[in-house]
Amino acid sequence: MKLNRQLLRARRMELGLTSREVAREAKVSQGLIKRLEETGDAAVLQVETLTAILGALSLDLVDALERPTVPSAEEDLVVAVGGLLHERKRGVTAFEIAAALGVHLDRVEPALEVLDANLRPAGLRIHRSSNGVSIVPIARPDLGSGSGKERLRYLSNLNSGDLALLYRALTERVPANTVAATANGTVNLQKLEGAGLATVEDNSVRLTSLARIALEG
Repeated sequence: MKLNRQLLRARRMELGLTSREVAREAKVSQGLIKRLEETGDAAVLQVETLTAILGALSLDLVDALERPTVPSAEEDLVVAVGGLLHERKRGVTAFEIAAALGVHLDRVEPALEVLDANLRPAGLRIHRSSNGVSIVPIARPDLGSGSGKERLRYLSNLNSGDLALLYRALTERVPANTVAATANGTVNLQKLEGAGLATVEDNSVRLTSLARIALEG
């Protein structure tokens, strides 16, 4: 996880604080504060530590995250790649994606990066492994919020069936009484509602604006 190091330093100076004072408030070392302002690298920090540091600077995580430059890609291709990934239980290689969609290999990576940027606001991301590419949940807690912790808990339990339902709800009406509500990890409306991705209205599964941003871009 990368933080916007320029923002961290600018916010500290705006508050009139030294790095030592921020460290004292967050109960961490002054060296850690300096390293964050120099590199922005927060990958090894525990959630509690990151929460304390950003709290000392009165910053939210979503504001402090570094925004990567995202390459452009055709919207239809991004949607097609997302649809393909949610259908596969295991990872899909870039070669398989290109072959399945009938596109040149060099168009796949930009589409994956755009899809990743679109998914992240909903707590999901593109994951690359030896098995290929897949969509997985990420930890994006709302700092200091009990509801944020609950959302994180539900996001961590999403699976490919949940993603398939979200994509289906984009294009058609999905009666809520046809969606399983089991306790064995299958598609579960409680998970989708708890993650802030769907609601039930008039016995239909409705996507929230957060989910639409993630899936449609």
